[in-house]
Amino acid sequence: MTTNLEPSHPTSDGDDNRRNGTLIQLKTKGEIEAADKTINVYVVEIPIKSASVVLKLLRDAIPNQESVDLQHLRRFAKQEFLPDHLKSFSTPGNGNQSSPLSANPRTGTAYLLICPTHLIPQDDLSTLLSANPPFSDLPPPTILTLPVPLYSSTSLAQAAAWSRTHWPTSFKNTNPHGPHPPFVARAEVGLLRDGGRDMRKLVELARKAGDEAAMARKGPGVGCVIFGREKRGDGTAEAVAVAGDARWGLEGNGCGEGRGAGNVMAHAVMRAIGMVARKRLRLDGAEDATSQTSPNPFADLPRNELEKTVFDADTLNSGGYLCVDLEIYTTQEPCIMCCMAVLHSRFSRCLFGRKMPRTGAWMAESGLGYGLFWRPELNWKLLCWQWDDGEEKVDAKSCNQSPPLAR
Repeated sequence: MTTNLEPSHPTSDGDDNRRNGTLIQLKTKGEIEAADKTINVYVVEIPIKSASVVLKLLRDAIPNQESVDLQHLRRFAKQEFLPDHLKSFSTPGNGNQSSPLSANPRTGTAYLLICPTHLIPQDDLSTLLSANPPFSDLPPPTILTLPVPLYSSTSLAQAAAWSRTHWPTSFKNTNPHGPHPPFVARAEVGLLRDGGRDMRKLVELARKAGDEAAMARKGPGVGCVIFGREKRGDGTAEAVAVAGDARWGLEGNGCGEGRGAGNVMAHAVMRAIGMVARKRLRLDGAEDATSQTSPNPFADLPRNELEKTVFDADTLNSGGYLCVDLEIYTTQEPCIMCCMAVLHSRFSRCLFGRKMPRTGAWMAESGLGYGLFWRPELNWKLLCWQWDDGEEKVDAKSCNQSPPLAR
């Protein structure tokens, strides 16, 4: 049985680009929900030289404008920066429907986003504007009602898309519904340091663990590796624990190979977390840190030479708490139970290989849609990516966990 921790695939500069791997950042549940939420606002064309007069008039007449934060939207926009469908918008007006924006605006005018429509009836707004400069000496103003994004954009690409489809939008380089973009960018630099060589080694290690578990008929071929960067102090990632799924490997559990859920405590993630706990006990001098109870339902001790090599390695500092500052990679998206175990263990980052739409709990935009890695109602959050190196990215058929609970 091999104990080689180097990847079996070449890692030279001449590798196929897929082998280098790419990080696909997961969207949070909040981001998914916010992306579709819009609010109706009023827009009117005004002379640019009268902008301050109109703004004062609106502040005095609609004092609660700040109750809805629309700072991510441009307050003023010239016609050339409007979405195409607004430039050419043409619908006959009637007594209750706002007129379209002019396709040929006067020189020296801009379009003003006034406020959300629920703050003032359109008829009242029209009367207010018509009775005051500059509109008191002009024809009645044309007011348009249109939907705009309610929440801030979470990326430059999203802001650009909204500018094309809704209203000119700015990107503030922040994310009210997920991790701060610069923080994510720094984390990705760390994960892909040295051309991603460290990450490729760890991915291959987890795959070997899953393959050995499957060959031994102990589990469905799922592997997990927990790694840290604290021991060497130079940012290099080192494996702290590696485990293959052993849910069918506990003698006397009544579940043979491939039959039923097996021992749920022996999922690869649960075993690897248990091994980290054992290593912490060993560092603290606990005498029973590596003792084996029979049977051991937690399966948190090495079961082959590969797991033992990593378990015995000095890759963890003493005095740590749970899995704080550690990172975890699994060959497939973990189930609900394992995702919650990762959260409770206080990991900083999580990566996985295959999506598991029927059982996985990290994804928010597909599958079960839980997005557990970043939920405001939970007391811990972590960064999460899918690692794509050209291997199978989605397993839409298998369901090797117990049926998931309803959301």
